[in-house]
This record gives sequence, C-alpha cells and structure tokens, in this order.
Amino acid sequence: MRNALHTVASRPDLRDGLAEGTVDASLFVEEVFRLHSGFVPPRVALEDFELGGALIRAGETIVAVAGSANIDPERFPDAEAFRPERHGIRDHFLFNQGKRSCPGQALGRAEIEETVLCTIARLPRLRLDPDAEPPRFSVVGNDARWAPLHVLYDV
Repeated sequence: MRNALHTVASRPDLRDGLAEGTVDASLFVEEVFRLHSGFVPPRVALEDFELGGALIRAGETIVAVAGSANIDPERFPDAEAFRPERHGIRDHFLFNQGKRSCPGQALGRAEIEETVLCTIARLPRLRLDPDAEPPRFSVVGNDARWAPLHVLYDV
C-alpha cells in the first residue's frame, strides 16, 4: 500500500492519469508490485537440483529476492522504469508462482487498487511534502517500502 501511495504522490502524471482513467488502475498496481517487491519467504529444497548453474542440495534453504527477478532486463525491457502499460506485467514474483502462489493475491490486488482510486478521489493533488524528510526505499525482512511518507493534498 505504502509503495502505491508513494508512487501516486511522487508521480503527478500517474496520479492524474489514474484520476482521469487514462492509466489502468489494475496495471498500475501490478507495476508497483513488480518494481517494489520484497523477499519471497524462504524455501527448503526437497531434492537436489540446479538453478542458474548452482547446485542446490536437498535440505538447503533458499531465499529468493523477488525484487531482483522483477528488474531482470531480459524479462522486463527497461526494467527499472515504471511503465504500467508494459507487456506481461503480471509475470512478476511478488506473490510467488505455481502451486506455492499466494492464495490471497486477488484480495491484495483489489484492496490496493480500490485504496489508490479512493485516495486520489478524496485527496486531490496528493503529493510528497517537499519540506519534509524525503522517503527512502528500504527492505526490512520481507517488507520493501518507502518511508517516511509525508504527503500534502488539497481540500
């Protein structure tokens, strides 16, 4: 949520596009997820296998950094740019993939999309406060976020 609101507050073009309907809100949320991912929960290998040329042995713990996979330029051209119109936008790893994917991902997507649209409608010209401490992107545990998030808006 914080990452979506940071993106809205720091990008007036996207904020206005969402308000006017020229930026698709569901694709906006997917791009926030792709670009600001944290860690996927650790996994334990059940059998030996090779991944990217490295041998992973049964019993070893694997920690995937979804944020790195989500900015792979071979998978996402111009990967570090925020482009909600990009092709294959839902192919990110925030919710994991396959049989271990997050069962609550549809609810998470809907909650963030609705919150972003309601926030834009109720807080016109939402923007970062230029006089406050600027937000920094950090990863703590599996939480990747912009903080602190001081904003201004018109009433």
